Amino acid sequence: MGKKINIRSFNEVEKILKSVFKKDDVTNELNFLQKLSKHKLERLNKAVAATYKIKYKSRKRERLLGNDVKTMPEEIYLQLLNYLKIKKDERTYVAVVFEGLEGSRVGDVVELKLDNINFTTHKARVYNHKAEHWYSVTLTKEVEELLKNWISKNLSKIKENDNYIFFSTSQNKEQNKKHLSNDTIRNHIYRALKDLGLRDVYATSIDGRTLGKYSSHSLRGHAGTRAYELSHHDIRAVQKVLDHSPKSYETTLLYIGSQEDEYDKIMRGG
Repeated sequence: MGKKINIRSFNEVEKILKSVFKKDDVTNELNFLQKLSKHKLERLNKAVAATYKIKYKSRKRERLLGNDVKTMPEEIYLQLLNYLKIKKDERTYVAVVFEGLEGSRVGDVVELKLDNINFTTHKARVYNHKAEHWYSVTLTKEVEELLKNWISKNLSKIKENDNYIFFSTSQNKEQNKKHLSNDTIRNHIYRALKDLGLRDVYATSIDGRTLGKYSSHSLRGHAGTRAYELSHHDIRAVQKVLDHSPKSYETTLLYIGSQEDEYDKIMRGG
């Protein structure tokens, strides 16, 4: 039997299990993992990796489609924002603008707290759950103004919900979430794109799911492309915005929108 790990060191594991099993109490799952030996944990890890590889065989095809998958063009971005304005979905609107201009993942945006924002330095501290570290973003004037207005109007509710800026309004007491679910934002974006007739499907996954060309994640591509253009094509600026390692050059390129019209002009001599 492997060495039992103190449950207090399982905070991150507990958080992941809660999101996977969609329940607040994952004591049984944690106890199960703690009792596994190192050898069995390694085998379990391989089994999970193998299952993921089998289920998402089409991922390689997705990456080959590069720019189409990773970026949201400016005109689509503006249509999405206009839709959210008409629907008066201010909370989703602010979150979408943050992701679309600052480049943070939606799962990291919804966990922003009051003390993560510094309007004096025009900075925000964002926790990158994928890389498991904090990083700093410079707030654009638009994002800063939106955040100020949102916080000012909803300060009491924000404080009631542990200072989460994008607080939850769910009546489901069982979940007991203080901040908005990233799935809620994704679903709102999905519905908006569908209603606008912009739910372009570019492929079908191995398990039969249709894969949309634009999504919440492609907002990061909008931010990356914007940084690329504003910096006069400095790839380091894009990596800074997306919190990419300097070594991930090829991955970063996937988040920069291709300029097909300009390319066509060049190839045809102007």
